[in-house]
Amino acid sequence: MIKKLTQQLIFPVSLMFTAALTLSGCANTTAGVGASSSGQTRIDSNSLSRDVKIEQIISRRLGDLLQGTAVLVSQGAYDVQLQYKFTWFDLDGISVDDEGNSWKSLTLHGHENKHIQALAPNPMASSFEIYVRKSHSN
Repeated sequence: MIKKLTQQLIFPVSLMFTAALTLSGCANTTAGVGASSSGQTRIDSNSLSRDVKIEQIISRRLGDLLQGTAVLVSQGAYDVQLQYKFTWFDLDGISVDDEGNSWKSLTLHGHENKHIQALAPNPMASSFEIYVRKSHSN
């Protein structure tokens, strides 16, 4: 009876362990650094904040759409694989067309300054946040 009970417990436990390993292996880290058009900064990764700075955040209107620009500044002498994303917000602080915003990849070379920009998806956008994270290839 104990042997049968042990066999019955082994399968579910091993299945849960395998599922946990699979899910953790698929999880992408999103910790990074961010800056908003209102001047606020966000640091979720101290190591990335030592490697990359977001500077010269500017917003301007192109017709009825908001354009955001910034400069990513490499603080090290080595290349860093990054992804960045602009998130747009309306006057109430609600994200605008978040499904349409995708991560864009870039390589920031040692001590390089790289300009990035994006155009709001619609006229409702009145502010934005730029978020940068390291890109980990599998």
